[in-house]
Amino acid sequence: MKTTSSKDLSVKVKDLDNLIAYFEKNENDFDLDEGIKKYEEAITIVKELKNSLKSYELKIKELNAKYKEEE
Repeated sequence: MKTTSSKDLSVKVKDLDNLIAYFEKNENDFDLDEGIKKYEEAITIVKELKNSLKSYELKIKELNAKYKEEE
């Protein structure tokens, strides 16, 4: 699994924040096609963030196991 740098991660979080802000700002007054595109983009970002966080979680577990063995 490819890991994401923290910089990439923060960019994705910012992109997601911008998409959320779009929907909050426009609530019921936005182009449906544009809204669907932005929603799809948001879902893709969420999936990528979940995968990145799983990767970080796995790395942390590996480190904990490694250093626990050394004790």
